Amino acid sequence: MNTSETIIKTHNPFKIKPLNGNAPRVLKMARRLNTKYWIAAGTLLGLYRDGDFIKGDTDIDIEVEGYGGVYSDTIKTFSDMTLIRTVHKNNKPMQIAFVHLDCIFDVYVFWHEGDFMVNHNDCGKMQVPARFYKDLAILRTKYGDFPCPDPLDDYLAVRYGENWETPANHKGLYTHAI
Repeated sequence: MNTSETIIKTHNPFKIKPLNGNAPRVLKMARRLNTKYWIAAGTLLGLYRDGDFIKGDTDIDIEVEGYGGVYSDTIKTFSDMTLIRTVHKNNKPMQIAFVHLDCIFDVYVFWHEGDFMVNHNDCGKMQVPARFYKDLAILRTKYGDFPCPDPLDDYLAVRYGENWETPANHKGLYTHAI
């Protein structure tokens, strides 16, 4: 999909499938990032709510704070992974997706806009209060400790609704500003 503002590029086609036994190993690769990062989306929800990856999830979700050079730094950091997809909006990277050990490793870049952290991609616009990322918490999991938004329960309620503790039968899209 291409518009005057958004460029989505597939670099190396990859068949999407559920996460496999290599997911914990691939998740730990996030620690290579030399910038502020946190586990996010379905990865965070599953590890916190269920104590493991959500059954049927297809990727590992990491979010980073945007800065000049975040795209090239991320590409260099994960040069041993295969780049499969990028999304840019207004010349800013929004998503940099890789595959490694048959697992998709999605890096979403969130940019400061006033009191919010914002990301745009083909699912829409995600806008989250920046206060959740000011001082990150540490989520202790059976796969290790990872940074996450704080306070976590409040963040999950904002991101997924008040019923975030109840597993859904579907995956939602970014449909509105939070």
